Amino acid sequence: MVRDPVSSGGTDDEGQIEFTPPAVEFTVHNGGTRRSVITRLVMTIEDSTVIEQCAADGAPVAVSASYDVTLPLRPADGTELQVPVSQQQRPDEADRFAVRIGTPEPGSRTTVHLYRVRFELVVGGAPARVPAGTAVVAAPMAPLDGDGYFWSETYDSGEVVFDPYPGLERDIACMRRNSGTLQEFLAGGAELSPELAESKSVMRL
Repeated sequence: MVRDPVSSGGTDDEGQIEFTPPAVEFTVHNGGTRRSVITRLVMTIEDSTVIEQCAADGAPVAVSASYDVTLPLRPADGTELQVPVSQQQRPDEADRFAVRIGTPEPGSRTTVHLYRVRFELVVGGAPARVPAGTAVVAAPMAPLDGDGYFWSETYDSGEVVFDPYPGLERDIACMRRNSGTLQEFLAGGAELSPELAESKSVMRL
């Protein structure tokens, strides 16, 4: 499950609201008869893209541990990262752990980095990695409808109308290009966060 950032309740040195990092949570179940120990999470970046803002407008299993990982800003496809973890499950025991996703400081606050990541678990004593799914992660936050990143049905329907200003046509063209890039990137069956899934549903070319 991919989790969107939420407000941490604080602000940074410039007075901007601080948010928690996006996170990916894994629910695991040991169906064997012996204790299992997950020692590593392997993350393979299958694809990535960068989206710039075009026009500024603005009874579950408890999580038992979190592990932080920093993804490269512009990784090569197939880049593999290994995250040390230590998750132990007794026979027939379920547990859940989270990996918080971050990036190095981007060039702009409004730059969004998207990654399609394949996850695998390394279990002590097992000869092969255990597939744990594929997800699209947006950092530092998902591009949202109305924030000037992509064209959407709210503009097509006339619900939102831009007041004329110099550069309007350029910004609209940028948003339409971003819509095409995002629709192509999000196609395919990877797990999405709720906000990213909502954005995908309203994108238009």
